[in-house]
Amino acid sequence: MSFDIGLTNHLLKILDPSVSIAGLGQGKADRMRLQLLLKKLTVMEAMLHAPESRLQPLQTLSQQLEQQDGHTLIAPYYQRLRHYFETKPWLLITIPSGRDRCIDKILCDPELVGFYGKSQEHMTGAILQLDKPYQQDMAVMDIHPALHGLLARRLEWPGLFILIPGAEVVFLPLHSQGYMEIDIEARLQWVFNKLYADQGLNLAVLSVQYQQAFSEAYEQQEKTLHILQLSDLAIGSRATAFRLSQLKHCIRILIDELGENSRIVPVISGNLLASPGEEHVDEVRQFWRFLETLGIETPLFVFGRRDVRNDGNINEGYRTAISFQTAKVCWFEQQKLAIISLNSVMHGNLPDGAIGQEQIETIEHEISRQENSEDYRFIILMHHAPVWFDTQSISPESRDFYQTVYRVDTLPTANPIKNHELLQAFVEKNSIEACLQGSSPVSHSAILQNNIAIIVCGPSAGTPSKYDGRVYFNLNILSLNTANQKKILRLVAFAADSLTPRHLIRHERIVNFSDTDEMVDFGRL
Repeated sequence: MSFDIGLTNHLLKILDPSVSIAGLGQGKADRMRLQLLLKKLTVMEAMLHAPESRLQPLQTLSQQLEQQDGHTLIAPYYQRLRHYFETKPWLLITIPSGRDRCIDKILCDPELVGFYGKSQEHMTGAILQLDKPYQQDMAVMDIHPALHGLLARRLEWPGLFILIPGAEVVFLPLHSQGYMEIDIEARLQWVFNKLYADQGLNLAVLSVQYQQAFSEAYEQQEKTLHILQLSDLAIGSRATAFRLSQLKHCIRILIDELGENSRIVPVISGNLLASPGEEHVDEVRQFWRFLETLGIETPLFVFGRRDVRNDGNINEGYRTAISFQTAKVCWFEQQKLAIISLNSVMHGNLPDGAIGQEQIETIEHEISRQENSEDYRFIILMHHAPVWFDTQSISPESRDFYQTVYRVDTLPTANPIKNHELLQAFVEKNSIEACLQGSSPVSHSAILQNNIAIIVCGPSAGTPSKYDGRVYFNLNILSLNTANQKKILRLVAFAADSLTPRHLIRHERIVNFSDTDEMVDFGRL
């Protein structure tokens, strides 16, 4: 077992005095996690030549736990570990990138802690290292709030995650364009000097000072676009009426975590309404105004099969209520990204959707009119499936996520839209980064052979889980940076009955599309 984000999440719960010790796991796997944490801390203290008075309690605790049989309660060991951290003013965890081998080699080096700590007379905090860079796919379950901000900045990894237990947290990115190894060493040395020198540590001040000293490590932020995907809200249904205020709370949480300086585009991949009648247009208008007043980008929307009549026609009152965008392509010049809104409910083929030559030609005309359009990468927003999905197995890394939220062992099948060969030709002609779709009971993703991400959002208004009986809200966040070709997807599931600050149950599956080998074919001709 390696020290990873899942184990970090477990450690944060142990350290948090508001988390009941009785609620922490007592099984075999939990015992192994605790043993690993104790060994890691013991090694860290030894590398910094800690006095015997600090080293001996950890060694004793670790030895006692190993000698206990499998029936002995481990709650007292949790309590003693929590007490150990009460004497620590801060905790630092190194976060590798999973992509940049040079930086990851430095951050995962067992000698790192000793090298930067040996010049310090007194080591007051605690340092932990993640063992190895991450794989492309991982799931983090029941995430502790202190970890939310770190996951929101996944695109900026590698870096240093620093927290004052029970209080502040901060993430300091280490990477910059065209960096040299000496740059990384200077940033690490600067941080360690600050941590050891400042007895009254203020992480907010530390973060500002670090950004001023190493502004180049933050340059990629302005090239990043975050797409917040919602789907299948079914406004007008009885279930959504009860859940809509909770869903709004989830949206606010995610936007706050991404930060006020982030470029965030909310998109809805269809089925905003439960049915295409007039009676719920006012509810739709209120929700749309909520999205427009969040202080982020103007929301984008494509119609789903429940938004239109059987012949594919749209209620004009509905169209007016949501300020439906007239342009087929929305351009983001600074990030060199554009979002294409593709209507797949045309011609009344509602179950699988359809695409027409005229619509493709209209989009291509808009692209041709844009200055320097060849410099842009494109995102396609649509409701129906652009490709044929066969039954897919779930990776071991994300099995807990799909079992808990959906209680499934395989991902659902899907037929591609009618005339999908037109879409295939369009994709091959243009620089398509990803296709975002709805119309699925399960959030999932795949990658095409030309590195195009297919991203599917489950019902944002809630999926009842057969695993724990909870209703889970589904929201996706796709973060892209075309300057460095990084592309990170986060599938987020909030438990509807837990939306209070002290009791928030939230699971995430995180996919790094920058380096991936799992691919599917485009369509089935």
